[in-house]
Amino acid sequence: MKRQRGDAAYSRISVKCQTVLPKQVREALQIGPGDTLRYRITEHGVVIDKVLRVTNADDPFAMFTEWPAPPTTRPMAISDGFTAYDVVIVPFPYVDRLAERRRPALVISSAALARHGVLWVAMITSAANASWTCDVPIADLERAGLPAPSVVRPAKIACIEPGRVVRRAGSLDARNASLVAGRLAGFLAKKRAPAR
Repeated sequence: MKRQRGDAAYSRISVKCQTVLPKQVREALQIGPGDTLRYRITEHGVVIDKVLRVTNADDPFAMFTEWPAPPTTRPMAISDGFTAYDVVIVPFPYVDRLAERRRPALVISSAALARHGVLWVAMITSAANASWTCDVPIADLERAGLPAPSVVRPAKIACIEPGRVVRRAGSLDARNASLVAGRLAGFLAKKRAPAR
């Protein structure tokens, strides 16, 4: 049985803790059978939204959205001193479940961008995954703070807030950093010639 009061919608919870979403909620979220809902607990209550479908649910870079959930540990401030080519650990939300997984990423932006309150990070993934031509194998895993053979994938970058960084794991050596910088430069658009 559903009741309405103003803009609010109500539904009763069954003995199995199940409920039917009211029609106006389904329409507002644009959801239907087979869709997934995400529940985020905030200091103001619980926020429910629709999870966008992606082709690879375990790929944290598959969805380029803001990550509004608070960090799971003390946030790292810009002043904590990570720099370009540091390997950092960031909690990325799964797109198909109510959880986050901590994943390594490579800081590719400079302090100039950090002053704007954001960082650019590139994906670090297992070397066992299907390779891309732009991948840069990480030569010194111990220095990078990584437990298994990994690659930097410069084609997949994200913009995050520094508070999302859980900790610094390590850094790339100079040769790897130079390779990543070259691959990134290759993806940036060149200056357009003036119109004639």
